[in-house]
Amino acid sequence: MATPDTISEQTTEHDQDARTRVAGEQGVSSSTRPTAGTAVWAIVLLASAAYFAFGSITTRSWQLNAFQQAWVQDISPRRVAHVWSYQLTHLPQMSSEWLLKLGFGASLFILVVGACTGLWLILHGTWDTVANPEEHDSTPGPEVA
Repeated sequence: MATPDTISEQTTEHDQDARTRVAGEQGVSSSTRPTAGTAVWAIVLLASAAYFAFGSITTRSWQLNAFQQAWVQDISPRRVAHVWSYQLTHLPQMSSEWLLKLGFGASLFILVVGACTGLWLILHGTWDTVANPEEHDSTPGPEVA
């Protein structure tokens, strides 16, 4: 007579065989090798991290020239990390300044993580919007004159 442990093991082996068979029928590799999309995602992610850490952007700032009593435009390259840290340390003064800094930091975090997640989904998404094309109603809609 089969014990619950042997039944569980038999069920697990049967489920694994079924998953492998279905994956083979669908043309999906059952291995966990990285795909080309994963490689592209990793390369773009590392390049973006390097850009955020070491890349520079051109910034415009206006400075008061005390000699001429006029505003002078200063255009200079600055590192992206420096610009973000400068903006974080020069937020408006208010009673709950920690809350404003927390919101700014959270928005930067959401921006970076959202961009990485979006790129992952674009590279690994399935573009089949109709699961079964035979069920899809392909009758033309009303004509517009």
